[in-house]
Amino acid sequence: MEGGRIEGSRGDDDRSAFTSEGGRVGGGVEWLVGDLFTLLASPRHKGQYDLIIDIQCLHTFPSSLPPFPSSSPSPSPPRTRLALARLTHSLLKPGGRALIVVGNDKEKYGGQQGKIGPSLLSKEEVMEFCREGGLEEGGDEGEGLREGRFERTEAYGEHPPWCWVGVFRRKEDKK
Repeated sequence: MEGGRIEGSRGDDDRSAFTSEGGRVGGGVEWLVGDLFTLLASPRHKGQYDLIIDIQCLHTFPSSLPPFPSSSPSPSPPRTRLALARLTHSLLKPGGRALIVVGNDKEKYGGQQGKIGPSLLSKEEVMEFCREGGLEEGGDEGEGLREGRFERTEAYGEHPPWCWVGVFRRKEDKK
């Protein structure tokens, strides 16, 4: 995977304004579709977002990459959790929020790990991502990290796997 994908809809049944290429729709919403590292590299996106939603993107990124041999050409910027954390921080307005939903490793040793989907993360890994990205658990009701379960689907059956659901706030810039 080259990076995450950003998609959306207006929240109603009128999907005529949504295209796979993105664009503007009513209510001042701009849809961006594509590789998030490429799309959001432009300075115009820095500090512009009140909310970033990451649903099962975080756990597709490795925590680190193996070192590149010195004889190989210069690699493109790493696509790691740390890079994603820094990108998330740079895109959020001060006080902006990130909603994160990611696979939970609760059943790692006797459950879903390796059976369905990408690797699962521990609470410590999710919290490390947030710290590295300058995100903190807020004091508002509903903010912070909680355990949950994904919805039942045909693939998951009657016992969907555990997940982490968290709402975090970008730390205010210190002056």
